[in-house]
Amino acid sequence: MINYKKEAIKLREGFEGIIPVPIEEIARKCGVEVKYGALDGNISGMLLRQDGRATIGINAYHHRNRQNFTLAHE
Repeated sequence: MINYKKEAIKLREGFEGIIPVPIEEIARKCGVEVKYGALDGNISGMLLRQDGRATIGINAYHHRNRQNFTLAHE
């Protein structure tokens, strides 16, 4: 069984005490490519997995706070 609390703590290693949490840096640390671009108005973001790689697309037209939330969610 996965211990999600331990996994979250491992993800934060090296970023302790940094406010706000550097979501994009953590995603890249996990090997995820983050791209910003135009998406349909109601689409905040998406996760694409292909050939063992992951890319998160974020709607560049949304507010930065919304972008951060979407990145963390994806």
